[in-house]
Amino acid sequence: MIFIGSSSEASRYAKQICHYINEHFGEGTALFWQDAFDEGMLTFESIEDALESCTGAIVLVHPDDKAIVRDKTVLLTRQNVILEWGLFVGRLGKRRAIIVEFEGVTLPNDLLGLTTLRIPRTYNASAIVENVANQFSEEYTLLPEHFRRISSFCNKFRLPRNQKKFSFVSHAFSGNWYVSLKFDRWRNIVLADNDEISVRGKVFVDIPLNESSGKGVVWGNLIVHIQVASDLKHRGMKESVVNELVSSGYRFVKASFRVVDEIDDIHIRNGKLILSTTAFSRERIDGDNIDCLKGEDGFSQKLDGHAKYTWVLTETTEKNILRGVYNESSGRSRGELTFTRLNIDSINLIE
Repeated sequence: MIFIGSSSEASRYAKQICHYINEHFGEGTALFWQDAFDEGMLTFESIEDALESCTGAIVLVHPDDKAIVRDKTVLLTRQNVILEWGLFVGRLGKRRAIIVEFEGVTLPNDLLGLTTLRIPRTYNASAIVENVANQFSEEYTLLPEHFRRISSFCNKFRLPRNQKKFSFVSHAFSGNWYVSLKFDRWRNIVLADNDEISVRGKVFVDIPLNESSGKGVVWGNLIVHIQVASDLKHRGMKESVVNELVSSGYRFVKASFRVVDEIDDIHIRNGKLILSTTAFSRERIDGDNIDCLKGEDGFSQKLDGHAKYTWVLTETTEKNILRGVYNESSGRSRGELTFTRLNIDSINLIE
């Protein structure tokens, strides 16, 4: 079954896609998001059921709301739509969760560069910013080429007609966790007592019962606070950068980043939860006293590279808490980890 997700404003197009899939691949192949939400259940509970029963997802990212972002007027989709896409990516992988991107919408920076199925406007392109609410129904047309790509996607990932449900039993470590990561070494900089570099965010992991390879996603905020001191050059920061910071009279360097990691592999070994992740996105949200760094030492607008990391956690005597260590494959970064299990109704995007 293929999940079709959208905002209410884009439901017309979502229904067209559902109708096409059910007509060409058999009734019940597509699951329209409104049909997934059963009465008496929390929204996230319904999404969890869809995660278990669907083998793919098509999520429509449509310009629903006008917003001011960094002094610019943009059109955004509903946050829950992006969250649903992220949950399906974490459960099924990026190849099984595609985005239908309507022209004019501003994607989150974390998703820039992602291949999407783009739907252009058909006419009246300039009026859309001024008429946000209830004005999109005639701005777009799904063309045969769009349905051909949807058909190709369904051919790869739909279930056989005689298979009613895609389901499996997950390991006890599967689910949603709050993650706290405190670094003692970050990008070759050894941290002093007055420094703090940490990540606070959320993790979704899915592990089969046989403890074989699992998948997931990590998202949250990276906070950087380093006190400027002359000994920084002996603790891994470039000497020229340290000299410029000291000569400028700066007392500290601060920055925050929105971060997303894809969990490539999950294993259970000797009772330990082991995650292998790849940096998917690192975007700077704000910062103080960092202009002089000129992109040095990881303070640029987007952190460089697609580094790989290993997370190793073990159970503790505290209920629903795992603790462990975090290491970058190159050895540049290391930290201490805490996972705390979340209730299903507490999942939301980090603000």
